[in-house]
Amino acid sequence: MKTGLLIVSVTGFIAAAYFLMQDLVPVFEDVNELIYIILLVLLLCNSFVGIIIALPENMGLLKKIRFLRRNNTFNREI
Repeated sequence: MKTGLLIVSVTGFIAAAYFLMQDLVPVFEDVNELIYIILLVLLLCNSFVGIIIALPENMGLLKKIRFLRRNNTFNREI
């Protein structure tokens, strides 16, 4: 579940950053454009927090996989 959260967070972060870069110099002619920029910034912040939350737990999972892989190769050599 944390891996899925990490994938969704990274995807959302990349998408929000891309669309924010497209409108980096916004001309606020309309309230809708201001709301759009604010929503992109909120999505960017939300994705960043999701990455921060999910990254440590996924690092623990990677350490377990590496440990199991080392034990598995150790057992094959014997």
